[in-house]
Order: sequence, then C-alpha cells, then structure tokens
Amino acid sequence: MKYQTLFVLLLAFIFTGCGPSAPKISINEAAERGDIKTLKEHLEFGTDINAKKDGMTSLHAAVWFGHIELAKLLISEGADVDAKSDGSIFQLPSIQMTPLHLAITKERVELIELLISGGADVDAKCAGTTSLHMVASSGKIELAKLLIAAGADVNARSKEDLTPLHLAAVNGIEEVCELLISEGADLKAVTDNGHTALSLATAQGNREVVILLRRHLMSRR
Repeated sequence: MKYQTLFVLLLAFIFTGCGPSAPKISINEAAERGDIKTLKEHLEFGTDINAKKDGMTSLHAAVWFGHIELAKLLISEGADVDAKSDGSIFQLPSIQMTPLHLAITKERVELIELLISGGADVDAKCAGTTSLHMVASSGKIELAKLLIAAGADVNARSKEDLTPLHLAAVNGIEEVCELLISEGADLKAVTDNGHTALSLATAQGNREVVILLRRHLMSRR
C-alpha cells in the first residue's frame, strides 16, 4: 500500500512538472516589445490577459507601441478593448484612457480600425471627453470621419458641457465644423454657460467658421 501511494505521488509530480512554466518576462513586457512568442506562452500558462503594469494592460501597451499583430492576438483572445488605464502612464491619476484613446492620441489608424471592429466603445470618455471631442479640437478630420462612421455621437457632451462642434468652432477648424454639421451636429446646442458654436467662434475671431455657421443657420430657418 505504501509503495502504491508513493507511485501515485510520483506520477502526480511528473505530470505537474510537464505543464507549462511561467515565462521569464511579464505579459505586459511582452506586449511592449511586440514579443508574440512570449505572449502565446503566457496565454498557454493562463496569465490574466487584462493584468496591469504601470497603469496599462497588455492591450494598452501593444497599442501604445504600435504592435498591430500582437494587438490582434490579444483581442482575439478576449482582451478587454474598453479597459481603462489608471492614469499613472501620464502621472495624472484622473486620466483614464482606453486603448482607443491611446490609438487616437498616437494617430494609429490601423489600430483604431482594429479596436472598433473588436467592439471598442467609440463614445468612452477620457477626462470627460470622447475620442470625437479629441479629434475635433485638434482638427484630425480623417480620424473624425472614421469615428463618425463607427457611430460616434456628434452631439456628445464633455465634462465642460461642450460638443465636438463647440470645440472645432472655438479652435477655428472649418473643415471639421463642416463635417460635424453634415453628420447632424446641433448648430444651436448651448453650453451650461450660455455659449453656442457661433458665439464661441465669434469670441475667438474665427471669421471663416463664423461665416460657415451663419450660412448653415440661415439655411435652416
């Protein structure tokens, strides 16, 4: 009986030892390096795919460093496309960014498309603003078109109660204003302190935007 027990224990030890061993670097480091081989080892080992390091998940890291194939693998394996960073990547705890926000910041079009196709929330907020707010204020019209095509809310409100049109108007970005209006942006939307896109553009002296907004307002009377 004693020998039988020892034999069973020996078999258990042997088969346990035959299982996958933990990779030498973390899943997040593998994502930073674009190391697909090590990432696959982590998946086989059962590592938490959404574990964070320095505020970012492995998908955040893959997006930040532009590793498209690795990001594809992570998403196919169930990585959370809407996971939020804890802010430490910018040393600003109030900033919580999804992988999509990072892709927008880096202007990585292929990764933006990948995340959207993977189900990313295009209206998720970072510091009170959506991705469309971000690109409207910076004049990235191609990214704005991409987000709108994916269903982004053209009348979403920021923490400061601004719509993307308000931001494009105050920054004098005529082309983005035209796009937003053509996609249904509310020309008469009023902020909580009483401003419209027109009043903001006027206050900033953005003449071309003022002309554009007045023309559209007149055509809708």
